[in-house]
Amino acid sequence: MFSKIFGIGELSPEKFTGLVARMGVKRGRFINPAVDPAEMRITSDGYTMMLGNAYKTFLALPRRERAKFINESVLRPPPEIPETWEQAAPKLIANVRGMTQIANAAAQVRSMGAKDHDLIAHREIAPGLYATIAIDLPTQSLPVTFRMLKDWGKSFEEVLERGIAKLAASSDLAFIGTDAGFWIGGAISGQDDTYVAARILLPRMFHMCKDPYIVVPQRGKIAVGDPAVPGSYNILAALAHNPDDSYRVSSRIYQFVGGQLREATAPAGAGLENAELVADDIHGAYDMERHLYDKYPDESYFCAKYQRLGRKDTNEVTRLATWSQALEVPTHLPDVDLVSCVLGEPGEEDTEVIMVPFKALLAKCSFTRTNSPLTRWIAHPNQYPSAEWLRAHEYQAPQVN
Repeated sequence: MFSKIFGIGELSPEKFTGLVARMGVKRGRFINPAVDPAEMRITSDGYTMMLGNAYKTFLALPRRERAKFINESVLRPPPEIPETWEQAAPKLIANVRGMTQIANAAAQVRSMGAKDHDLIAHREIAPGLYATIAIDLPTQSLPVTFRMLKDWGKSFEEVLERGIAKLAASSDLAFIGTDAGFWIGGAISGQDDTYVAARILLPRMFHMCKDPYIVVPQRGKIAVGDPAVPGSYNILAALAHNPDDSYRVSSRIYQFVGGQLREATAPAGAGLENAELVADDIHGAYDMERHLYDKYPDESYFCAKYQRLGRKDTNEVTRLATWSQALEVPTHLPDVDLVSCVLGEPGEEDTEVIMVPFKALLAKCSFTRTNSPLTRWIAHPNQYPSAEWLRAHEYQAPQVN
């Protein structure tokens, strides 16, 4: 009764998931759903609903509007998905996703027992940023998977080219100059759509200055800075360095140089180095991947522990992972600076930990490269270096005056 009078109050993620499940069953949207409150996931009749972003929107709404949001948005009927190339082709549009989205989607797919061809089809266009393709439906943007490409008999590049053409044909994004050398587009300029960040795939749009800095912190926001204007980098860094944004894409700063997109290099005197933004990007995403690995353990491999160490006096960030000799299965490692190599059984008195530069290990061991944006390398037990080699290549910390 109180919810009808006052609206729905604050709910934990688990209670929100349970509420959506109950309302869905009452409406006939779900039939005997499998509910995973910890992962905010509901599966019914072969359809899986992930509620993370819906929960953020729910919390931002006034209490009286929350029930309507659940009924009309969260529980809307699933769209009819085009099954053939002829049905899908007119609806294809290019999109971009960050490493967090790609890696987490992959981890979730695998946790449900699906195969790699069910992953979102993607290609890296700059470090931590990936071109993808979506089927643009009236109520939803459905990502194209590698399985769809195979069923259609089309290559990723062929379908992406069609998607970019549709993106370019849509109304141009409007940029507003808010400070000297700084422009912002997206919801603020009236272009509130799912594909605002995807405009980074259209270099011709960024003609306002030479070699512009660009950030795409979330799917509905894109901002540009002029490298010739002092302070523009710091403005973009502050915008990107915001972990509370919904529908996050990337915390990094990019730059078009000669029409080619690359990761930006911080100018002298910048308050926040891009290396720290990169570390933020990787750390947040890898935490989720480790969480999913811990929840759905796979005994065929080990997902390495990852840490980020920072120095406040220099803004330097060091990325660290752990590789244990005692493991009898392959270890999946992210791109890091240093690896703590653990000799012997962890916890035993004779255990020795030697920190080695990752590049030295990579040259010595020839790790297997993966398609994951996070766990990029597979280290096999039979590749483990000898104690003598590790001691000879131990990392020596620089002397601090």
